[in-house]
Order: sequence, then C-alpha cells, then structure tokens
Amino acid sequence: YSKLNYPKIQIVGETASKLEKNKTVNWINSFEIKQETKNNKISKTQNFKILLKGPCDLRSILNYVDIKEENFVLDFVFRDKQGVFVQNMTSFNVAESLKKSKEEIEKLTKEYPFISCENFNQIMFKEKFDIIVYSLLFDYREVLFKNKHTNNFLSTGNAFDILNKENWTKIIEQKTLGHNFTYKQAQNMLEKFSENYEYFGHLDASLIIENLKLIIKNVSKDTKWIFILGSEIEPDERLTALNEKTYKIYKRHVEINKELIEFLKNQENVQYINLTDIVKDKSNYTDFIDHFTRQTYFNLAQNLSEKINLLSNKAKLIKTNKYKLVFNNISKTISNFTRKIFYLGNDYTRGAYKLGKYILIFGYKIKLYKNQH
Repeated sequence: YSKLNYPKIQIVGETASKLEKNKTVNWINSFEIKQETKNNKISKTQNFKILLKGPCDLRSILNYVDIKEENFVLDFVFRDKQGVFVQNMTSFNVAESLKKSKEEIEKLTKEYPFISCENFNQIMFKEKFDIIVYSLLFDYREVLFKNKHTNNFLSTGNAFDILNKENWTKIIEQKTLGHNFTYKQAQNMLEKFSENYEYFGHLDASLIIENLKLIIKNVSKDTKWIFILGSEIEPDERLTALNEKTYKIYKRHVEINKELIEFLKNQENVQYINLTDIVKDKSNYTDFIDHFTRQTYFNLAQNLSEKINLLSNKAKLIKTNKYKLVFNNISKTISNFTRKIFYLGNDYTRGAYKLGKYILIFGYKIKLYKNQH
C-alpha cells in the first residue's frame, strides 16, 4: 500500500486491519531481484511453463513430487468470494469461455450467483504454456441443463441434478453445493433456475471431443498436451455401497474412453494417461472411483513425471519423492488412530467451512459455536 503511494481504496465489509496513510513499513525490504545467468541468457528450463489443470487426482499427486515451482501453474478447484466452488476444469466450461461474451457471462452469473464467473476464467487462453496437463475426470460425471426458452446448454459445475427438489434442502443448507448465501437467497435462486432450465443429462463422448477440438485449436500450436482419462477397472460392491453413482460413472468411463482415445491418438502434440493402466486393481480405489490409494497416486505421479521430463527435454522439472509416500502413509495411520479418540460431529457443512455442532473427545461432547473455526 505504501509502495503504491497510499491510493484511495473503497473498503467493503470487515477487514482484519486498517490501511493507514503515511505509515512507515520498516519490517519489509522492497527491492528488485536481478536474475543472474551465464552470458545473460535465460536457461531453457527457466522459461518452460507447465499448466496442471484438474480435480482431486492432480492435486493429490503433488504430495509425492518435488517440482520447480517457477515452471508450474496450478489450476485446481477453489472457492470464489461467495464461497461457491469454481468448477472451471470441465471441458464444457472451458469451451463455453470461448463461446460466451463477457456481457453474457456477467448476465448469467448475476442471475444465478451459484454459478461462478470464475468458471469461465481460463488461464490457458491468456498465457502460453509449453505443456498442459489436463485431467478430464470431472467430464465423466458433469451434468448439463437446457434453457427452456433458448435451448442453450448450461453447466452448474456439479455432478447432480440441482433441479431435483429432493436435493434442495442439502443445497440450501450448504451440505452439497458450496456457497455462503442465506437460506432465502439460495431458495430464490433455485426456484428461478427451475423456472428457466430443465435437466438435460451427462456430457457424451461426442460433446467432450467437440469441446477438446475447440480448446486445442485456441492455444498455441507448440503447446504439448497430456490428458488424464478415467479408470476402466470395475469397482467392487464395497465401493458401490459407499456411493450409488459409482457403477454408472465406471460405465461412462468405459464408453467415453473408447471414442476419446481414438480421437486423442490422431491429434498432434497430444499424449494421454489412461488411469486403467495405473489403478490396475479395484483394491486401489478408496471411497470413490476417482479417489485412489497413496501408492496409486505415487504411481500416477511417477508416470506423469516421466512424460513431463521427456517433453521438456529431460530437464528434470518434476520428480517423485519416495520419502513423501512413506510420510503420507504414516500420517494416514496416525490420522485413523486419532479419529478413534477425537471425533467431529458429522453434521458439519463442508460448503461454508463451518464446524459441526459438537466435537467428541474421549467420549465427552463439547459444544461448538456456529461459524467458529
């Protein structure tokens, strides 16, 4: 603030501290850092940029790798200012960001604030990347809604039908759809959305391929791609009992991969990792068909590291770390043991980061106050 010469700023809402004019900040050194390189030339790896884009699978492999951070940009699921999940990784929303005008996006997200404008904010079209690693796992379960008046399609970034009134209580109470809206605001938005849209169904292979064609066409021709595809290993009864949608999604993995692999094989500068080759056995699933054991994530990290380093002229921009695998396994063991002693009431709302109503410590219930961390 001092370096910007104390500009006038409109403060909205409560802040942790006040901006004070002419206040001397003496605990921060502000100076330019000069990059020193031999012969004043920047090395090939220094300018090499890699985008990692996708849901849980890509975020999880970071637990098992050492990366040169200056070479990587991470584009994962996050929450916007309203607490809404930003689902900008699906091929549908990436393609829509190219089709929709800024005015259309503003109008849409103003009418339905549970759809974040960040869904259409795609860094891959704003910056040049040498490699884009793009996980398509969410595409297999993405659902679309059709406008009753214009026949245009829309994705809310969720894998379930938000028009089904049986889901409304969970959505409004922030147990399913992340947001920070009041009960009344959320209810009004859902009612308005149901007046104008109807449930259409899942993305099919042809639409995903159509999206990918448009996406690939709109980035640099020199960019190399690594796509991650869903596992075709059939889940067991344990997994389908945990989530009734698991088997349907598995079937979609099988159906869509057949056409998707055929398409990707014929694209220039495109490679793919089929998780079927990484998972290998149904015991490598944990609680969902897209969630895997630590060893499986480590194997995926290893496979991906080899491909990235090969495409970047073996620059060793990323490497797996076995010690991290051991550490994470120990952490999991301790975590499971701790849960037997300490237990958080299972009525917490993940969407707004609120804790549950109580915490159980050695069998004693301690009440928690709403909205306190």
